[in-house]
Amino acid sequence: MPISALPPNVSIDEIEQHLDRVALEISESEYGQEYIPLFQWLEEQLEERRKQRTTMDAVRARVARSKPVLDARE
Repeated sequence: MPISALPPNVSIDEIEQHLDRVALEISESEYGQEYIPLFQWLEEQLEERRKQRTTMDAVRARVARSKPVLDARE
């Protein structure tokens, strides 16, 4: 049964490290092509984490901009 997503506590740096290891295995192993699906999956996980980080940055920026305005209304 494939894993659909990495646990939230796995960092972007950790995903990058795993991508490096898998890439090395793909390039140096006789059967490296078998790891291509894993490499692709890790890249998808990395992209999703980056999107989440970007979204959270936008959320924090919006809160920082709107909090003074909302507090003034109270």
